[in-house]
Amino acid sequence: MQKRGSTLYIFFIPVVLFLFGFSIIQVNPLKSIFTDDGTPGGFVLARVGVGNDLGGELEDLQVSVIGLDIDIYGFRTNFDLRGKERVTKALFLDVPNNVQPGNYWIKVTLSNEEFKRHTFREITIV
Repeated sequence: MQKRGSTLYIFFIPVVLFLFGFSIIQVNPLKSIFTDDGTPGGFVLARVGVGNDLGGELEDLQVSVIGLDIDIYGFRTNFDLRGKERVTKALFLDVPNNVQPGNYWIKVTLSNEEFKRHTFREITIV
């Protein structure tokens, strides 16, 4: 590249603005999260709705649920979303026997090699 006064800036500024604008477009594919109440020694059913609003292909997706205040976890791996497809993944989360009744937080993550999105939800143990 040769420096010709402001020619470099005229090329550089639109490219930076385009890349910056493209990078801040974020569409969250986590659409819905529903959980049933659980019991100590039982399980919690978590249903995670995932959607592809941009219409491309999302490959090798993984949904994971991890308890923050409680020792529960679950995951579903290796599924793809083609087009504007939407799916719901069900996860059975085993609840330990020694858990006291109450409300606990879980972290729900959707990820693959290119991105990671997460959100938090409250579950109830009765």
